[in-house]
Amino acid sequence: MDDAENNAKLFQETCMDIDETKVAEIDGNEHYAAEDILTDDPSVNTLLYNVNEVPPAAIVFSTAMQNILLGLGGALTTAYVISDVICAAPDHPIRAKLFCTSLFMTGICTTLQPLVGIRLSVFQGVCSTFLIPLMAMKTDSRWQCDNVFQKGTGSNIHNMTGKGNSSLPEAAEEEMYFKLREMMGCLIYASLVEVIVGLTGLVGILLRFIGPLTISVVVSLIGLTLFKIPMIYVRTHWGLSALCILLTIVFMLYLDRVGIPCPKFCAAMKHKRNRIPIFQMFPILLGILITWLVCGILTATSVLPDDPDQLSYRARTDIRDGIIHASPWFYIPYPGQFGTPLFNSTIFVGFLSAVISSIMESIGDYYATAFVSRAPPPPHHAVNRGILLEGLGSVISGVLGAGHATTSSTSHVSLIGISKIASRSCMVSSGVLCIVMSLVGKFGAVLSTMPDPAIGGAMFVTFGILGAVGIFSLRSVNLTSSRNLAIFGLSLYAGIVVPEWVERYPEAIDLGNPTSDGIVKGILGTPMFLGGFVAAILDNTVRGTLDERGFHSRKHNQGDKFFVVSKSETYDLPFIGTVIRTFPCLQKLPFIQSLKHE
Repeated sequence: MDDAENNAKLFQETCMDIDETKVAEIDGNEHYAAEDILTDDPSVNTLLYNVNEVPPAAIVFSTAMQNILLGLGGALTTAYVISDVICAAPDHPIRAKLFCTSLFMTGICTTLQPLVGIRLSVFQGVCSTFLIPLMAMKTDSRWQCDNVFQKGTGSNIHNMTGKGNSSLPEAAEEEMYFKLREMMGCLIYASLVEVIVGLTGLVGILLRFIGPLTISVVVSLIGLTLFKIPMIYVRTHWGLSALCILLTIVFMLYLDRVGIPCPKFCAAMKHKRNRIPIFQMFPILLGILITWLVCGILTATSVLPDDPDQLSYRARTDIRDGIIHASPWFYIPYPGQFGTPLFNSTIFVGFLSAVISSIMESIGDYYATAFVSRAPPPPHHAVNRGILLEGLGSVISGVLGAGHATTSSTSHVSLIGISKIASRSCMVSSGVLCIVMSLVGKFGAVLSTMPDPAIGGAMFVTFGILGAVGIFSLRSVNLTSSRNLAIFGLSLYAGIVVPEWVERYPEAIDLGNPTSDGIVKGILGTPMFLGGFVAAILDNTVRGTLDERGFHSRKHNQGDKFFVVSKSETYDLPFIGTVIRTFPCLQKLPFIQSLKHE
């Protein structure tokens, strides 16, 4: 398991290196580079509130809202993608229901993870790795929506997308729910694998064979192969999409040092900050809101066409008004709300690859969160418990029909390093607020009316940064080695070319059995699974030293003075000591602490 911790730390360090060029404002006019903020020097890396402290109510609320707003875009865009994959009409109420369900599960998992999971301030957001298999489904003719939206006459298209009209032909409506039910069942079965990994403590064994090279290939392919999704939304109006992209870039890269005056409640904070770097915290959110406002103005002034046959019609802000009227004020997701879960072997293979990738990402996030929170590295029982809880949350997501799993959010790890607030109470409050917001059906309906150019622009930036995360993972690998260059290049190229070949020539795979054809297409058509598999095989069979492969480089050896909390008070489950004394056999479970660590 020591190798597992080292590997996870390597992934942690690369995630934090993304923000090295950022500059945070501390103590008024004093500026420290992020690489200085996240150092081993306790005098520099000072927290305002550690994991176990409870800040004032105003700070708890503001921090919780910040966490929610940062993760809101992922929940919304994923709900949009799932709706499009199942061929839902642009103004169908199922879009709002899927978003509310995603937000509800985000809240449930975010509330439980800091309490009974890893017990760090970890935000549980939508798992972006599931977007890859969702898009791979489009290679199957049954999952193509051309026959619904593009092959009909102009009047038919108008009926599908007209204001306030969410009707679909009865056959198309049944097919839409049938597809979603297949996704539900496959998500449940795939997530059970993550549950088993957490229950049995297989994390350490898994990471012995998955080094930085494999992680780099997997994460890079997640971002690099998602380019087709923003193209769908950006093409509706390139000008407005470019506006969203440019605004986000300006906020994120040029105005990151600009702060706004801090509210009065900041005076209650232990470490006063005169200004808040709002552009650094919410660049994507601000870009979306401004683009949304511009689209609203162009809609009100009739600059954008009102003809559904024109592509730029999708940039209007009123084409989905019917969702708001059709959605109830209060909506509670419940099991089987979309029907009984079904099974599809092709979808299962894709979802299983996404689950495996999310496990690797989550472990790296756990160690990164512990580092920025100045907490000791998480023990094995805490990591197993965190993975177990993520798996259980994903199973519940499948039962409710969310269509995707939940996993730890890497972007929220950087947010702790910026805000200096690692309080567990703030993250639990974020989860509770997510649940409350998800139960207000009108809220989800309003957000589901976001114009396509704003969504496409946000995806353009987000997926680009996601691809860069994988490239940065190579910092711990010896890139002067021809061995490593060959493994990375061949694996990355295989993950890009082979899935594209499957999409363009699906008829080339003909084994004489539709089920077998679907399984093979699912494996070869999922870039991250194929590329990661090739990288893992080559990295473990081609001769190379551990240092060359990046397994033992850049270790962080913090002293006791660096940690502001103890391992037991941070990671041990509360009130479990009495139970263990009564039933000592429970200590054998890999996700329960032993008495000697209590």
